[in-house]
Parts: sequence; structure tokens; C-alpha cells
Amino acid sequence: MRLLLTVLVIAGLIGSGLWAASSGRLGHDDGPGSIGLLPGRASNEAIDRAFSATRIRRAHRIEGATTIRFGDPRVYTSVSDAAFLLSLPVFGGSGSATLGDACDFARHCAAIDFWAVTDHAESLTTSRWQQTLEGAQQCTAIARGHDEAHDVFAGFSWPFDESGSVPAHAVLLRDFAASAAPPQPPRYNLAATARTTTTWQERVALTVQAFSQRVLDFAAHSRATRLARRCNTDRRDGCNEHLALGDAIASVATDADSIVRTAIDNTVGEYLTRTAHANLTSATELFEIYSGRGSAEIYRPIDWRDLARNATCPAPTADYLAPCWRAGELIALRCAADGGDPVRCEQRAASARALYARVPIGGHLLFREEAAAAWRDAGQCRNCFLPAFDYRDRGSAQYRLAVRQFAATGEPIRHYLGFVAASASLRARPGNGYKERDRFRNTDAVRTTSDSLFGRIFGANVSADADFGELLASTSSELGAEPARLAPVAEVARHLAEHERAQSFLYSGGLTGVHVGDTSRQALWQSLQTRHVYATSGDRILLWFDAGTVEKPVHPMGSQLRRTVSPSFRVAAAGAYKQLPGCPRSVTDTVGETRLDQLCGNECFHASEERKLISKLEVVRIRPQVSADEPIDGLIDDQWLTHLCEPDPLGCEFTFTDPDFERDQRDTTYYVRAIASPSLAINGAGLRCEYDTEGQCIATTPCRGEFSNPDCLAPISERAWSSPIYVEWDD
Repeated sequence: MRLLLTVLVIAGLIGSGLWAASSGRLGHDDGPGSIGLLPGRASNEAIDRAFSATRIRRAHRIEGATTIRFGDPRVYTSVSDAAFLLSLPVFGGSGSATLGDACDFARHCAAIDFWAVTDHAESLTTSRWQQTLEGAQQCTAIARGHDEAHDVFAGFSWPFDESGSVPAHAVLLRDFAASAAPPQPPRYNLAATARTTTTWQERVALTVQAFSQRVLDFAAHSRATRLARRCNTDRRDGCNEHLALGDAIASVATDADSIVRTAIDNTVGEYLTRTAHANLTSATELFEIYSGRGSAEIYRPIDWRDLARNATCPAPTADYLAPCWRAGELIALRCAADGGDPVRCEQRAASARALYARVPIGGHLLFREEAAAAWRDAGQCRNCFLPAFDYRDRGSAQYRLAVRQFAATGEPIRHYLGFVAASASLRARPGNGYKERDRFRNTDAVRTTSDSLFGRIFGANVSADADFGELLASTSSELGAEPARLAPVAEVARHLAEHERAQSFLYSGGLTGVHVGDTSRQALWQSLQTRHVYATSGDRILLWFDAGTVEKPVHPMGSQLRRTVSPSFRVAAAGAYKQLPGCPRSVTDTVGETRLDQLCGNECFHASEERKLISKLEVVRIRPQVSADEPIDGLIDDQWLTHLCEPDPLGCEFTFTDPDFERDQRDTTYYVRAIASPSLAINGAGLRCEYDTEGQCIATTPCRGEFSNPDCLAPISERAWSSPIYVEWDD
């Protein structure tokens, strides 16, 4: 009896300790972290050297903006649940990922001019939001105190609204004196966001299999987030600091001059159902055309609307292999291997295709027996530059510029977008695309020390949705069975994503170039609002694009004009500085190797005296719809004009007009791509397809970070995208 009591007491103590650890009682939140007081670096573009921006402007006789400031308008810290999860050592994290770390990384490692902290709104509590505001202000003050033109903006990210009324977007605040109450997504999204957090069972597994103080801290962080959501949804008394939102709070600001909104994650299939398409709103000034999640530029005419309406599956084309079609091929192969009758096998394949087509997201889970490589390049944008995973073409920049909404009178509702790029880093690394190396530092790729734990946290666990789980159960053995009902999956749970294949579509981040008249914060903000901005894939390419008229010689990118004749357009670009290894001696001496190793692996932005070459300049012309039923396919002229550049470190320029503008008498939009000579990049070849003689992908090698090529480097042509110039027909 005494032995039994002893065993029970020990078991009780172990259970109590496990409960306390997994429920967050033994850890603490990260908080804002500490910001180093050391001086940072001035922008390398401001330094006068043989091929400096100033000399390039002079060589091309460029008027207008006096300088270009580079920054990262979307960065996440461990305030966000997802970022905290990736910071755990068991998933390749390096621990701390606070706002303080982000500030030090931006100033010492990346040497960028500005950035924005945009943690997920659903992870914010009152104290976290206040710490975000204070931390952003402190980082700016410290940098400005050292005479650095370095600015930080506080903000947040909101999720996609499946109703189609609001895109996923990031909000930046001009000022730090915002409401103490944090922003929150609309109430109908709160239940959805809860599905991205860890469950009790998952936290227990983390505690048992990867016990560390960091895991205890993650449990404490998750507890605070859950309490905030519970307070908001249940309106419980006594919530105190966890009360995140009152009924009257819809946003943190209503003054259009004090906020900037950016549409984000526009084509990322992990986040969007196949039919997802959000209408633009008048408040959406900027469009993220590239991030560490891939590009969102190209429109491919794949009509998913028929698939959603009729549960049909499009046949393969030279540009696209639908996942539902590949599902049918896999089932047919499996059936044939079992000696099935060809007619029966084709019936099963057709049933698999139709079943996959009916699942809004996570259809791969219907075929869990298939390895990731078996799906080949299904769902991916072929011949696209660093595309987002499981590409959603109706969220692309080209589609957004071509499609229109119309008022009841039939008049078009015009929207004017500026193009930006960001890291979207979950590792608190603003501007992480300066060197193509260290994939597990400079992308959001996950490297785990425990495959079983990775599978439990990121694997195929769909128990959160009973209807989807029943569908999986009903089709695990016989795909011919039709489920009685399929509930729509309106949001992406962590367990519905294809993590193994998606790792090949995680890149180093992009940067936003901003044309400004001076280096003040106000000038930067004004240029963001007026769309005098452009996007790059990470290289600090210099780009100018303007339209000239008799009345005003320079209308910069982002401008809108009304004309009856085509303006004269001018394009000029120069490549980014090539990088030297390591960090500049001045940075190492100031910050120290130990801190630099912790921040950025002792690899900083370290410009040489040599620039990459610009190989060509391309103009894209888009003529927006004149009626709601006008087909989109004929409105987008990709590579409408191409100018091949001579190899010159001072860059390349050309001018053009549009002879069709006066003849067609319709609104026309133009933007420019500046394309650099090839260089190596992380995940540059995506899934690394093996092609047959007809150019079809017959096998893939997803990026897992093998020893011979841990960064999965492959040649790409880095590029920059100008914000469009909108020329409207003046009738």
C-alpha cells in the first residue's frame, strides 16, 4: 500500500508539473527585448563611390527624387504565435526573436533605412501592443540619436476574409500615439485564428520531447494569447489586460493620413482556398508583389470558378498541372499496380479528381499514402519568377490591375496600387535578402531535430474540423464513396498545409525602394502614401520610371494622369552592389563578433565597389476592364516592350510611348520590370523538376537542405518592379 501511495504521489507530482509546464505557468513572455545602444550604419547608397546612386542619377540625367531609401514593410517578432513557434530550437530557431533583435538586425546586419513590425493582430494583447508601439519608437529614437536615417513603423497584419470583402493586409501607423487597445480581426475570424495555435496535446508533446526554458516560455506565450481570444469572444469579466477588443473598436485609426494598408499573401495557396479572391478597397494603397513567400505578379488564365461551381478538374496544360488531376493520376497508378481493370481504374481516377476538386483546401490529405515528391509540380506556377506555393492567380498583381468593380451607373471604380516587397520574416530579420545563404536563418524554412515532433506539430492532423475529418475517413479506403456533406474550410489551419513541398517555395525576402526628397520620416511616409515606391526581390536595384508631359516633365511611378495622347515614358535602372563575405570591419569592431554571430551569423550587408549588370528592361501594359463581363485574358500584355541593355555598371535606360493609346481610347496602366544578370539564390529552382523530352515535369527533388547544397541554390535573375503609372482616357 505504501508503495502504491508513493507511486501515486510521484505520478501526481509529474502530472502536476507537466500540466503547469504545458499550460504556461512556468514560463514567461518574451516582451519587446532590448535594443542595442551602439551606432548603426548609414545607407550604403548614400556613400559617394564610383557607381553610387548619385553618380548614376547624374549619368542618366534623372530629375525629381534626390535619394532612394530601402526598407522592409512587413516583419514579425515572437509576439506572433507562429514566430514564437519557429523560434524554438527543436524547429531550427535561435531563441530570441523580439522587436529588439529585429531593430539590431535591421541596423547592423541588413543596414536598411526603414522597416515595420506587423505582428498578427490575433496574437496581440493590450500589453504586447503597447510594447510594440514603445519598442518601435525607441528603435527609431536610438538610430536617429546616432544620426542614422533609420525609421521604424508600428503596425499589424489582419487575415484574409473569405467573404471576399477584405484582402489579407498589413496596416502601418504613421505615429506612435495610437490607442492602447490592440487591433483585432473581425469577430467571425477569431475562431479561425484559434486553429493556427497549438493544442494542449501538442504543448505536452513539446514539453516531453523537447524540454527547454524556451518551450516553457512558448507555453506561457500561448496561454496569454488564448486568454485574450477567450475574453474577446466570451466577454468574460475580470479579463483585465487580456481584454483585447471592445465592440466599438473596428480599427486603430480612421484618419486616412495616419495609416497605410498593404494587401499581402495575395497568391499564397497555403493561406487561400482555390476560389479565394478579395476585392480591393479604396483603403488599399499598396500591393505586396514579392515577399519571402514568393512573387504575386503573374496572371495565368486558369478558371477555378468552374471548378468551384461544378466540381470539375481542369486538364493539364503546358503551363499548369492541377492538383486534382494529379490526384487522379496517382489513384490510377495505384489501381494499375494492384492489377485493377483499366476501366475501373479510370473510374476511380475520375472520382478522385472530382473529390479533390470539392475540397476547398488541404485536398492532398485525401491521399496521405503518397509522398510529397509524388505530386510533382502540381498546383505550381510554371515559368514564373520565384512563385508563391500553390499559386492563386486571381490574387496576382496583373489580375488586380485588369479586373474592375463597377458602380450601379456602370462607371468603373478605380483603384490605384503601388508595388512593395517585404521579407514577411517570422524570424525578426528585417531586410534578410542581402545575401543568398543560410536558408534556415534567412527564410522561414523549418529544420527540425525531431521528425516525430515535427509531424505532430506540422503534420496532417485534421481533427479540428469534424466534417473534413469524416470526409477523410470515408475516402481512406474507397475513393468512389461520396460524402453526405462537405463543410467549407474557410481558413487555413496549420495542419492543412503541405509543409514538405512548401519548403521549396520559401525565399530570402524582398525590399521596398522609396523615392524621397529628403531623409525625414515625414518624406518617407508621404512617398508611401503617394505610391512613389517600387519592389525588389531583395537586391538593392536602383529604378526610376516616370511619364513626361508638356505641363509637367516628370510624373513619377505611382502617378495617375488623364490624357488624350500618350505621355512619353522614361525608364532607368542600375544593378545592386555585389556582396563581399563577412561584415565590414567597422561593424565587427563596433558590435562584436559574438553579437553579430547571434544576429546574422557574422554575415552582413557588405557592399563591394562592383555592381551587378542590368540585362533588360521590360514594360507590362494592362488595359483594365470597361465592363464587368469583358474577359481578362486579352487585357494583359506581359513583356509588351523589351529593351535589351548593354553591359554597363552605370545601368541602362530607354524611353517609349504607346501608339495604341489614342486609337483605343481607353484607360491603360503601365509598369516596368528591371531584370539583372543571373546569380545564385536560395530555392532558385523551386521543386527542382526533372523534365521529359516534351518539357513536362516527371520528377522533383524538394528542398530539404541536403549536405551538398544546403541552401538549394540555383541561378535566377533578380529584379525590381516599379509601381504602375495610370493613364486614363480623358473623354
